[in-house]
Amino acid sequence: MDAKILSEITKWSEETDLEEIIYKKEGDGFSIQNGFTNLCNFLIEPSIINLNSTYVGIFRPSKIGQTLNIKEGDSVLKGDVIGYVEVLREYKEIISPVNGIVKSVCLKDGECAQYNTALFFIEKR
Repeated sequence: MDAKILSEITKWSEETDLEEIIYKKEGDGFSIQNGFTNLCNFLIEPSIINLNSTYVGIFRPSKIGQTLNIKEGDSVLKGDVIGYVEVLREYKEIISPVNGIVKSVCLKDGECAQYNTALFFIEKR
């Protein structure tokens, strides 16, 4: 196929609303694509989310004198307090961002939580 024909086809493709043209004949061929073709019209979301610490401090499953102790397999609702990070004797709440099942509690009581340390993995329901 000569360059003149390809040039005419390219010019024609720019004037149409076609997104992609594929031509094949006897082992030869070409493909022209105008812009980005969105092949997937859906969003893939992970079913398990990680909940990271936004504080630097000591991980606590509950405040002193309370019995909040979230374990693997427990159901949680969006907005539930599921733990704390103690920062300068102040308890910062760790809130569940989704309804789901706790798949993993990453730290034990008294372990250091650095900024962005994984605290929980929660499977969305």
